[in-house]
Amino acid sequence: MNIGQIAGLIAAIAFAVLVIAIVVVLISINQTIRILKKHIEPIASDADQITATTKSLLNDLTSKVERLDPVVQATADLGSTVSHFTDKINKKKTEVVGKKAKAWKMVNNLTDSALKSGAIFSAGEAVFNRFKKSRAKKKG
Repeated sequence: MNIGQIAGLIAAIAFAVLVIAIVVVLISINQTIRILKKHIEPIASDADQITATTKSLLNDLTSKVERLDPVVQATADLGSTVSHFTDKINKKKTEVVGKKAKAWKMVNNLTDSALKSGAIFSAGEAVFNRFKKSRAKKKG
């Protein structure tokens, strides 16, 4: 055997070792993939169940929200009505308070007038009584 044949034989052996190493790695990868597949299948099945349950819950929640929408709208309308009613009551209250204050002012003015009239009447009565006494003295 000459040098070229020995070099070819070495290259062939190296190539065979390389192919064997690649085959070993591929077999190891294949086994790893089988193990992963074995572990992933239950997870995928659970994920499908979770997705189905989530879809069911979402549909249930959607139907309940649709039923609640009119209640929420009615509550909002009621709040608006109550607010409007409260505004009107406050306006009327302000008017009544103003009228009450005006009425008290009128009562106070009438009271002051009555007191002044009473004082004038008392003074007039005193003058009249003096006049009667002085006439009685003159006559008597």
